[in-house]
Amino acid sequence: MRLFSPSFEVSHLVAGRKWRLLSGGAILATLIFSVLAALLLKPFDSRAVQNPTLAIDMVTSGNTYDDTTNMMTVGTVNNCLTSATANPLTHVHATQVIIQNVEDLIGWQARLNYIGDKMRPSTVGFTMFTDNTTAQTISFNNLPIDQTTFVHRDLVTASSIPAAPSDGTNTPQTAAFGATYIGTPNFAISADTPAKATPDDTSYSAPSGGVLASLNLQVVGNESGNQLFMNLDDGNPNAPGSGIAFFNGTGAQDVPLPSSALGDGFHGEGVTCAPLDCTTQECPPATPCPAGCITATPTGTPTCCPTSPTITPTATATATPTPTPTGVHDAGIRRLGSPTSVHLVPGVPDTSGKATVVIANNNGDHADLIGVYLAFLPPAGSQNPGGCSPAGVQNLGALTLLPGDKLTVTTDPPWQCVDPAGVDGATWTLKAIADVHGDDFASCATVQQVFSGECNAALANDDNNSSNNTMIRAQPHVVALSP
Repeated sequence: MRLFSPSFEVSHLVAGRKWRLLSGGAILATLIFSVLAALLLKPFDSRAVQNPTLAIDMVTSGNTYDDTTNMMTVGTVNNCLTSATANPLTHVHATQVIIQNVEDLIGWQARLNYIGDKMRPSTVGFTMFTDNTTAQTISFNNLPIDQTTFVHRDLVTASSIPAAPSDGTNTPQTAAFGATYIGTPNFAISADTPAKATPDDTSYSAPSGGVLASLNLQVVGNESGNQLFMNLDDGNPNAPGSGIAFFNGTGAQDVPLPSSALGDGFHGEGVTCAPLDCTTQECPPATPCPAGCITATPTGTPTCCPTSPTITPTATATATPTPTPTGVHDAGIRRLGSPTSVHLVPGVPDTSGKATVVIANNNGDHADLIGVYLAFLPPAGSQNPGGCSPAGVQNLGALTLLPGDKLTVTTDPPWQCVDPAGVDGATWTLKAIADVHGDDFASCATVQQVFSGECNAALANDDNNSSNNTMIRAQPHVVALSP
């Protein structure tokens, strides 16, 4: 499962938050988990000494943030939560994903394996603390303050969490989620914990670790007397696994993490919590691959088991140089949400509204890589008379999804216009795009391509149902305010 695409590109898109303008081509670090041998490639000026660990903290009371000093503190990481009195109803426990011993962090992802009708991830939040000095929500991933804008970087996030199965079915499930900061990477903006001997930046501190995400774990039904687990896992049996990307001096360097660097979460429902061994054995236990399941090949590339016998051509088959593809390939946009209006004075962004959310589905009958793009046509058209941004096409990344699974991506650009009065009442036109196989961004990289039909034609080339590839919203509309 690949959480982010190999190349995150922004065409004429300004990414940021209140008071921040990132000029040039803002880039999103990739979390492409390639083979470990790639880490041996030289030369690069990393300066980073990597020994990262990720863990689920089942008791989060020791994890704090002080916005007066921009300091994040992680207490003892507890892998076990005991509920002395069992709750026989479906309920939720708040946990956190912790990172320790990392330098120059750009992005990360977590892979969870679990029994979906016992304890499952229900929701994940990527910013859990508030910095009141900048009016921003933050995590360790964007803890440093950009010294060119004097605010925290924004995050692009992605998650794929399947719905709960029927209770009592003991159904194994897998989920993945992660985040990365937006903007050109550098050493100072890429967080360290603990600090280097000579810090790159003194705008923050995280001496004992950082909180990457808040994770609500849902106990499904009556699990009284049971030991429950949440396996934070590597790429076996579901690839790719948990890992990080760090800044190596020129770009993002991927580090897939082994099971020994991953801390699982455990819960005793009405009994004393007792950790399981999910490091030297699989939790849930690995089983032979049935039709439609996903296994990891020796190179770590997800492979789908056959779902039907091989079709042998008959005498009536039409001769063709290209074999007929098997299976249904169908990527679709399920939801596109954004602010309904933005209130603008010249040159000042409005970030007070809700974030823009795109949800894409794999509607096919097998696992497929689904790419997600988002086009911003500015108010009054591509000539952009109001000098408004965002304006362009954003590649939000790609994720391998099982049939029926969804990818939720959130972005929060600073809506602004140089001359809002000139486009007062006009709207942005947003177009969300789902690309099966994630291979058509070159045909969808500009507003002209997206709205001329060129992009749609490319999408339809390998999608069995092109009617649901895109979704359009005429929002937000501009409300011009007096300077």
